[in-house]
Amino acid sequence: MDIIARTIGACVPIYDYQTAKEYATLLLHAQVGVSVFGALSWAFGGINTITFGFTLFALVALEAGNDRLLRMYTTFVTAMWIMDVVWLSLWGTHLSKATVS
Repeated sequence: MDIIARTIGACVPIYDYQTAKEYATLLLHAQVGVSVFGALSWAFGGINTITFGFTLFALVALEAGNDRLLRMYTTFVTAMWIMDVVWLSLWGTHLSKATVS
């Protein structure tokens, strides 16, 4: 896991905590915009709403400067990612064959 973090970290020139926080805030604001437009669609509206809520949670945690809230956000996003991978592995073949009723 450390190798992956170093490889990705080499792609983004982050020199200090403040720069990393600015990048994270910028990306979280972009995620809020994408989640809002995604929640307006008929498909997957609930998932986008949950993502919108978690993104607002992360922005509040960054503004408050609370490390515990940021760790909770990281845990939530990791759990959502694992659930997404499991869901896709269970339903991916059915979805590609259009056999879901």
